[in-house]
Amino acid sequence: MSPPRRKVCVTAFRAGCVDRVVLNNLSEEIRVCLQHAEECARKAAELPDGSHFRLDFLRLEKRWLELARSIEFGESPDTFTKNSRKPKPMDG
Repeated sequence: MSPPRRKVCVTAFRAGCVDRVVLNNLSEEIRVCLQHAEECARKAAELPDGSHFRLDFLRLEKRWLELARSIEFGESPDTFTKNSRKPKPMDG
């Protein structure tokens, strides 16, 4: 019997200069990182080009996105092992 499939909703939003796609079933930690990144991108967009504060917000956005990717990478093996089928014992 295969594991039950989870329904995944996808939301697209614009963060900085790059379109992002967010899966709604992400862990809370990843969701928080992505929310912070989106907030930094929004604040950067409100500031003039060349502003030191704008550059700081863009750097912060990048760091939040890197942290989210790092957390996602750390969770990937755990998700894989939980969702993979158990091997069948060999007859012998």
